[in-house]
Amino acid sequence: MDERKDKQSGIFWIIIIALLVFSAPLWINNNDSNIPTVDSNLVDCKFENCGTVKIKLEDCKKAFCCNLFSRFAVVQDEQTCNTMRSEAILKAVINSKSDTDGENGYDAGYTWAEEKDIDSTGSCSTNSDSFNQGCEDYVCEMAEYYPRDYECY
Repeated sequence: MDERKDKQSGIFWIIIIALLVFSAPLWINNNDSNIPTVDSNLVDCKFENCGTVKIKLEDCKKAFCCNLFSRFAVVQDEQTCNTMRSEAILKAVINSKSDTDGENGYDAGYTWAEEKDIDSTGSCSTNSDSFNQGCEDYVCEMAEYYPRDYECY
């Protein structure tokens, strides 16, 4: 009787081990977030003002270092940069219109350009003519003293 019990016990353990082995792929996660992965498709993409960023080679060819006035950021392409600049300018205009000091659009544009050290009149493009004029006047005044650093056109 002990022989039969030992045989049944052995079969039981063989079945348990077989179940564990065959079910392992179901409960072992190969994409464990704690394991760092290295993407061999990434390259060092270098930008003058944005530094070096690891991105895919095809993205590196289109990527653009965007001057967002208060910081530089690598973006998908130049059009994305222009959109982000417009949004930043729009936020500044909205903030200037809600200013409790009663600053007008011209003063808000001039102050904004001064605070953000805007270096080109091309960055002074919003829906507010007075804001744009204040921004452009700041850039052009700075261009008189620092012609290599500011573009007044």
